[in-house]
Amino acid sequence: MKTSPTFNRNAAQTKRDVSIRAKQERVRAKAAQQYERCKDSWTAKYYGKMLKQERPAPTLTPRGMGQDRTAHLMRAASKLSYQKYANNLQRIDRAAKNMTGQTRESFGR
Repeated sequence: MKTSPTFNRNAAQTKRDVSIRAKQERVRAKAAQQYERCKDSWTAKYYGKMLKQERPAPTLTPRGMGQDRTAHLMRAASKLSYQKYANNLQRIDRAAKNMTGQTRESFGR
């Protein structure tokens, strides 16, 4: 028995999937713009937090080489701000998967 495409559940779902993917791309683009706009302030915020938390501790550095604490903390703060951006992207992807119902299929139900 042949069914028409209007009754085909998968045909309707593909239109929905296309709109969900388009929305995912728009939201990812906004997240990238937000990261570019806010990464300096995020880095400064994390730097301030880590500067308050860090206490003087003995370091094992070769003789004649100083430890550049500021550069180390700035690199770590920069990585934390990028990690925040990466977490935002993962959250966006997870929401898109949940909207399309891919997680249910991956469990074999």
